[in-house]
Amino acid sequence: MTKHPVFVGLPVHVLLRMPKRIAGTQATARVFTGRISHVESYDDPKESSGVGVEFFYWEAPQTGGVAV
Repeated sequence: MTKHPVFVGLPVHVLLRMPKRIAGTQATARVFTGRISHVESYDDPKESSGVGVEFFYWEAPQTGGVAV
């Protein structure tokens, strides 16, 4: 969910911290790259919008300026 203006096709980068039980080894952070695939808006403009994201690939985050 987001309160930011989004539209279908908008490119996104999402930083996720993967726990050990998902990653299989130690807990790690990964940056997923994808695009908004659908937006579910609500009647009240003050509400958050639900979004769907299609992910293309992931990579380890750059260490310059990103706290992981």
